[in-house]
Parts: sequence; structure tokens; C-alpha cells
Amino acid sequence: MGYLNDMGYLFFCLYFHKNTIDKNLPKCIIIYNKHRKVRKMKKCVAYCRVSTNSEEQEESYLHQKQYFEELLTKQNGFELIDIYADKGTGTSFKREGFQKMLYDAGLDIEYKKGEINFYVSRREPKFNYIYVKENSRFARNIEVVSIIRKLKEKGVYIVFIDLSKNTENEEDTMMLQFFYSMAQEESRKISSRVKFGKYQAAKNGKIHLTGGIYGYECDFKSNALRAIPDEAEVIKLIYNLAEENNGVRKIKKYLDENGYSRNGKKFTEHFLLYALQNKKYCGYNIRNVYDKPDILNKYKQIKKDESEWIIEKSDRIDVIITEEQFNKVQELISRRRTHKPDGKSLGYKASKSDLAGKIICGECGGKYISNREVYSNGRVREFYNCNVKKKKGTKYCKNKNIDKIEIEVQIEVWRNGFYKKYFDSEREETIKKLILKQQEIENLKDLNKIKDIENIKNEISEYENKLSNLLDNMIEEQSDTLKRVYKNKIENMENEIKVLEEKLKALESSEQEREEKIKNINVFIEALNMKKMDVKEKMTREEFLEEADFVIKEGKIYTITKSHKFFNLINRIIKGDLSKIKQKKLEEIESLSKSISM
Repeated sequence: MGYLNDMGYLFFCLYFHKNTIDKNLPKCIIIYNKHRKVRKMKKCVAYCRVSTNSEEQEESYLHQKQYFEELLTKQNGFELIDIYADKGTGTSFKREGFQKMLYDAGLDIEYKKGEINFYVSRREPKFNYIYVKENSRFARNIEVVSIIRKLKEKGVYIVFIDLSKNTENEEDTMMLQFFYSMAQEESRKISSRVKFGKYQAAKNGKIHLTGGIYGYECDFKSNALRAIPDEAEVIKLIYNLAEENNGVRKIKKYLDENGYSRNGKKFTEHFLLYALQNKKYCGYNIRNVYDKPDILNKYKQIKKDESEWIIEKSDRIDVIITEEQFNKVQELISRRRTHKPDGKSLGYKASKSDLAGKIICGECGGKYISNREVYSNGRVREFYNCNVKKKKGTKYCKNKNIDKIEIEVQIEVWRNGFYKKYFDSEREETIKKLILKQQEIENLKDLNKIKDIENIKNEISEYENKLSNLLDNMIEEQSDTLKRVYKNKIENMENEIKVLEEKLKALESSEQEREEKIKNINVFIEALNMKKMDVKEKMTREEFLEEADFVIKEGKIYTITKSHKFFNLINRIIKGDLSKIKQKKLEEIESLSKSISM
């Protein structure tokens, strides 16, 4: 190659590349120089999905996987990071492989009240391209448009091989958005027709058999629910226990202790309450109870008004529970939920607990709520537990329960003198820190700097006097030559004054900054001294709870008062720049100071 010049060598390389690499393979970036060729690999992943768990679909998945492994090779310029896979429908995003892929691409997913939100995180994506063989394997939900947009923000692009579209290209992105919007609308039309069909079936008395109900077996030929004797006896037992005024917790405990189970698993409180309110056990067919505002979102349902329900007695549903017993149990459930004729819930009485909303979970941020447990020996345990843990289980929060007596002890100790001791101790310690900080700033006072300021002021004054004299002389002078001389001298003198003024400004600015810091420290000291004798030795329960919240972390109780916030705020400011405190912070300190109980 020595006989080729640089330009000739470049054309040789391009010709060689064009005639020896398969034109059908995806392009990669190739950089040439005179001595070596460097290939920049594209970091990519592939996504596969099959609709069911059948053997045929399993084979389809293996074919997809093999296809990508052969296509996205290093020889073709790709670094295949991973192949993500799922089994299930494309209308839902609750797929582990899909979620993992978006997470690795730098996106966060949040499910809230049936809605899906995508957020761009600070994480660096592990790859830059996602390859999908068929667009229907990726998703059929309109949310895909949002995903495309968010991925592009992270520099990650989707390549749909069947459509020959790449979201790195703006025109392709617009086409894909249009395509998915049309597909979404078509899905809505189909789903709407299905909904109408279900409604008509409900009106005609057709029984919904999908999924089955405990206590019944589905007779698909005659569209009927026939009682399973053993399970029906358990349902009767559950109703009998409820009729004896036992709550679902006690019923569950009885069933667990006596070895009862449902499909090999223990009964849950949620199921027991559902069973006790299911009128199908009386032989009623109940339809048209729920609606889906977003047809493609199978995770979000809204309960319709009871007037829209279709409730009819059916001879194709075996009666397990009499209507009389069912109605009596509903009355007992209602009575357990309310304590007054006006229907106010026992959980949130008119005389709401003074600790409601004040006990905070340090693990998940939820609120602790009051509970009570009655043991077989009659002993009652009152305690608080995290509402998130209670509703969703320990998968979402594992924070420990706290006995009511532990919280009460904290309140009594703090309101009977400990709060004042804490405040006085913190106040004195904070004042000491402020005085030390003040002395530290005072020591920064530079006498030479002050002398420099005076000297510069004197110099400026002298220049201004000279300038005034030159101006007077120039006005009186008749000669144009002398006027030009005066003019040049005046310009030079003005420049000298300008330089001195800038020096003076810089020196005075640092001095003003120092004085501002001292001034702000005095404001804090004054605020602290103002409270010196004002915090009560003893406080009423109401006064203390007005001040305090409680945080539960790893089974420990941390009492957080307004004084804690007050001192923490001052200490944070001391550590920062005291000369640049915003008015809002000063107002916050003043507000906290005034709000502390006297």
C-alpha cells in the first residue's frame, strides 16, 4: 500500500467495503485511517413475545430468538447485549421482560390507579437499539407512542424489521405514530362490539362462567352453576360464623385452625368478605356490575351505580344460602361498619383519633392506622400498623407494627418536661454555633483591605478634581491642537477612574457580604432568644400533638416536632452561605419560631 497516497487509499478502502460486504446486512459505522480499520459496534437488544404458553408458541419463541442471534452478530457490526422475552397479550405492559428492557433503556414505569406513566431516569441506557421482528410482538397499545418518545430522549431507538421502520428516523417515527393510533382505534371498535354483546347476553339471562366461583362447578352445556357439595358446606359454614357476629378476621382464623383451604391455599379476608356479599349463593345472576373506561386496559375497572346492575333470580344457579340468611349477614356487616344511624364509618369516626395522620411509616411513607386484635382468652391488643402494608401486604412494606402503649409513653414523656429540655438544650447549642460562626466571620475582617478602600476613594477624588480642571481649560482653549491634547488626557483619566471604581466595587462587595452574614446571624440569635422562656414546662396532650409527628423506622419511634424542623433549618443555613439567604427562608424561620407552642 506504500505506493498509494492518502486519497487513493481511502477510495481503495471504500471500493473494497462496497464489493465484499453483503448489501442486505444492517449498516454499521466503519472508520478508516492509513494504518488500520476500526469498526464501531452498535449496542442492541432484541425483544420477542409469544401469545400463549402452548408448545407451538414456545417453538415460535425459539425461532425468533435464533433469528436475532444470527442477525445481530459482531460480523454484522452489532454487539447483542440481551434478548428479552415475554408470553402474553400485547395490549398490556405488565410483562416482566418488557419492563426489564425499558428499565435497562433508562426508563422508569409507574402504575397508578390503572394508569401507566413513563419517566426518563438519570440512568445511562445499556444499549441504543431495540430490534423487533414483528410490530405486533412489541405492543398494540397507544402507550407505545409515549414509549418511542421517551426512549428517543435517552438515545434509544426501535427497529421494526417487518415494517422496515427505525425510530431514529423522524419520518419513520411519524408513520409509526399514525400506524399505532389507527390500530388502537380499531381495537377500541372491536372491544366496544364485544362489550355490547356481553350486555345483551346479560339482559338475556346468560350466566358468566369464566373463572368459576368457589362452591360451584361450571356447566358450560346448559350455561349453569351447579353446587359442589363439599365446597357448598364450607360456604354455609362461613355464613353461619358471620351470622354469629364474627368478622372476617375471626372467620379466617377459625378456618385456618380447622384445616379448611381453597384450592390448597388458605382463605383470605378479601375472599371471605367477597363471598359474604355475593348474592349468587342465593341463586341470583348478577351482571353489568363493572365497566372499563379504557377498553384496552384490563387492570382498571370502575364499579357502576347499583341501579345499572342486572340482577335476576335464575333456576340455573343452585341455591346454597337462603335469602333470609344472606340479608341478615348483610345487616350485620353494615352494623359492624357503622356505629351511628347516620352511617359514619367506625374506621373514621366523627371523633377521629387525635393521632390520625400523625404516625408516618419511615419505610414507604404511608400512614400508620389504629387496629385491635382480640385473643381467644379475651385479651385485647391495640396497635398501629402501616396502611400500605395492611392493604397491599409485606411485598410493598415490611415495617413493624407498634403497640399503642409505646406511642402513648412517648407522648407523656415529651409533653411532661422533656420537650422543654430538648428545646432549651438545642437552643443553647445553636446559639453557640452562631456565635462561633460570627467570630469566624469577624476574624476575616482585613484591615489592609479597609485601608485599600480608603486609598482608592482618595485616588478617585484626586482624578475627579484633575478631570474638572482639564475640562475647564479645554473649554477656554481656542487652539484645536491643544483641544485634542486635552481630550486625550481626559479620556485616559476617565479610563483610570473606571479601573479604580471596579477595584473599589470588588473590595466593598466582599465587605458588604461579610456584614450581611453577621446581620443574618444576629437575626437568628434574636429569634432563638425570643423563645428563651416561652416553651412550657408541661403541655397538654392537644398542645403537644399540635407540635409533633411520629416516624416509625425499623420498629423504632422517632418523635419529630416543629422545634426539630426549626433547628435543622437554621443549622443547614449555617453550613451554607449566610450572605445569600433568601427572604423566603427567613420568613420560614420566623413562621416556625412563632408556631412553636409557648
